[in-house]
Amino acid sequence: HFKVHRVPLPKTMEGASFQEVIHHFMKEDIFVIGIHQKDGPVLSPSFSYKLQPTDQLLSL
Repeated sequence: HFKVHRVPLPKTMEGASFQEVIHHFMKEDIFVIGIHQKDGPVLSPSFSYKLQPTDQLLSL
């Protein structure tokens, strides 16, 4: 079983695309699968989605 974790978005990643965030965290063996917004989780948003300061990352 895998557990999904909510991780705060690093300030340096604000405004980055979801694809950039995936690649950044893969280098650290962290697998980002989506984001958590104030309205709830979004799994696999568009690669071009620009991360907002209030977004949290969903990772395995």
